[in-house]
Amino acid sequence: EEQTKTRIVERTTGEPINFSLYNLANKAILEHLQAFLGFEKYITNPEAVAELHAMRIAAKQLRYTLEIFSPLYAEELKIPIQTVRTAQEKLGDVHDCDTWASLIPVFLEKERQRIIRFYGHAGFYKMLLPGIAAFQQDRLQARSLTYQAFLETWEKWKENEMWNKLIQTIQLPTRHSPGQEFYPAAASPLLDKEMGE
Repeated sequence: EEQTKTRIVERTTGEPINFSLYNLANKAILEHLQAFLGFEKYITNPEAVAELHAMRIAAKQLRYTLEIFSPLYAEELKIPIQTVRTAQEKLGDVHDCDTWASLIPVFLEKERQRIIRFYGHAGFYKMLLPGIAAFQQDRLQARSLTYQAFLETWEKWKENEMWNKLIQTIQLPTRHSPGQEFYPAAASPLLDKEMGE
């Protein structure tokens, strides 16, 4: 695996790549981008916990796909990869807070039952409540701030037409007619051979 990475880095520039590889990249990236953007309709609903978590998973799949095909596009996918990584991280932070919100009530009930079994009453249970309530409030506040930061960042990406620019980048090589050679900034037939072309 390490040998393959080194071979890709050492490719010579200015040599053409088979169009079928670009078509494969275009199709795979678009598929994952559409899946990711399909969750956009849920992002303004803070209660859409499952959908935001699914969007994080879709972001991870999109990022991996971009990383796989990034050698075809020189540095042109660097910003989209970082953008999708940021989306994945922010949505992951939101999900962590959502997980705490669902775990705390379960923990409290288990702890109450454990105390009753041990002491025969729930008297000591009340001692836990202020600390757990403070922690719960902290996680709710963190969730709210993280979620709001994600929304603000998303709006900046939309204003900058991040996703449209990504589509234009991945479709540029496939706009040439198949009879033409396309010479990306860093490419060689070696990559075609590694992909089985």
